[in-house]
Amino acid sequence: MPKLPPYTFRRNSTIYARLKVPKKFQDVVGLQAFVASLQTDSPSEAARLVRPYIARWKHRLAQLQSEDVVEREAALWRENLELMGEENSDQREALEDAMVDHLRAKAETGVISEAQAKAVLLTVTGNTDDAISNHIENYIVAQDLSERNQNDYRRVLKEIAKEKPLVSQWTRKAAVEYAVDLCEKHPQSTVSKYLAAPRGLWNYLFDREMVEGNPWRAIKLPKKDAHKNADKRPFRDDEAALVLSQCPENIKPLVTFLAASGVRISEALGLTAADVTVDGDFVWVDIKEGKTDNSPRKIPVLGTWTFPLTDEPDMAPDRVRNLVKRKVGLSDPAISAAHSWRHRASTKAFAAGHPETEIAAFLGHGHQNISRSRYGKTAVNEVAQKAIARSVASELGSR
Repeated sequence: MPKLPPYTFRRNSTIYARLKVPKKFQDVVGLQAFVASLQTDSPSEAARLVRPYIARWKHRLAQLQSEDVVEREAALWRENLELMGEENSDQREALEDAMVDHLRAKAETGVISEAQAKAVLLTVTGNTDDAISNHIENYIVAQDLSERNQNDYRRVLKEIAKEKPLVSQWTRKAAVEYAVDLCEKHPQSTVSKYLAAPRGLWNYLFDREMVEGNPWRAIKLPKKDAHKNADKRPFRDDEAALVLSQCPENIKPLVTFLAASGVRISEALGLTAADVTVDGDFVWVDIKEGKTDNSPRKIPVLGTWTFPLTDEPDMAPDRVRNLVKRKVGLSDPAISAAHSWRHRASTKAFAAGHPETEIAAFLGHGHQNISRSRYGKTAVNEVAQKAIARSVASELGSR
């Protein structure tokens, strides 16, 4: 009979996964060993099926002995709550109350900080008034924002909550460090707009007496744009083809549109069906607002498109970055996952011989020198715009 793989045993004709629980955790976990049926009698099949079980069990045990106090405390209480089961609602509620009392006592005696106690509560139950995620939607609803700005604010605040999930974790020092780090990746003007979201949220919380101050107020940014230390460049033909071929379906319309139009990703995410007019092989898109005063414009884009380009606009920028940096593996710092399509569009238009003034108008630039020095050289009348759109979308194939 073939030898059984590690962490398995046979009971009758079925192979099971098993991992022994160390004695010091047996009372917490309520088991001497983790056991699960693999529902097979084949050792080779069991060798494949057992891996995720063992990985998950080892991760649970690692959390229980973690040096991170939040992770360790959260793991202990999560294990106890899981033992209760969803059906024992009264006992589960009593245990949650005991957890709150336990964490409060630890915070009062200085064993853990108040922020750590709240982080444990958030991790285990998802319930705490100090959680940034609990305030995002209420804050956005209270603001008079356009749909595009709502999406931008939501995306920024979710990123901040991912970095530190609790309002109390964002001290002045943490906020300044976060802002300076943003300056390594973006121009100051972009960072200033980016910081408007948390600054507004903290003002909203301050007005409701939920915070004592605003760590995001009047942050002094570095005088020079650090992100300009490494000049950005267009995608090369082979890189563009690779990114488009590896693009997952949930962001493929967005990425392909960036490649075909040269618009900024924020402009693309703000487009709706009401902003589009079909004109033969083209669609005319009406960009109503953007990064600069010259961003509003109407331009043609070759192909057939459905707007909005994605159902989850707040997640799209991260997904585009992950596509280029992780899935495709283009780690060159001179490549911008979204903006290099804009560089590529202007470079292709200039190479096709379109006048600089038309390129500047197509891209939404207000000054010819910006178009020439930063990008290359296209959009004044409809014929010129369509010619540029064809040049930009060449080699992308039909849609």
